[in-house]
Amino acid sequence: MENFLGLLGYGKNENKNLTIESLLRGITSPAESKSYGATERLPYLSELFYFKNNPQVGGMATEDNMITMNPYSQLNPKQMNAVRMNEAARVHMNQFGAPLFNLQQSQNDYLNTTDYRNATEAQRKATIAARMLSGDPSAGFGTAEQRQFVYDLKKRMGLLGGY
Repeated sequence: MENFLGLLGYGKNENKNLTIESLLRGITSPAESKSYGATERLPYLSELFYFKNNPQVGGMATEDNMITMNPYSQLNPKQMNAVRMNEAARVHMNQFGAPLFNLQQSQNDYLNTTDYRNATEAQRKATIAARMLSGDPSAGFGTAEQRQFVYDLKKRMGLLGGY
């Protein structure tokens, strides 16, 4: 347990009676819940290690089409909620279809300065759509086609009613 806690950033003099559940309490409750129509679950151990080394990552859509949030993130609750919405949008796009719209040159230029510079075209489009949906200004205003896709995505997620 001591080695495990050390990997998670807890020193030798800190409480050794901690469990994974107690470490994660408050991130999501219960262990699985719904966030914007997607299932949110606690991070797996491998995800905890990733999050520990990447505190700038607020959360992620997972390979099992759920979302998980970073317990090491320094984002405030409002920012974490925007991350939840963003990641839930990715889950919906994984399940119901990725965007087919074109990216603007300014969006491509921006993505080329981020970790998405080597992402697939579909991942880059999903990033822009999810960021537009959550109100992230880095996505830009978007084209009419992009805004229509995001509107339809909001409906599918239950943010506007419908579907």
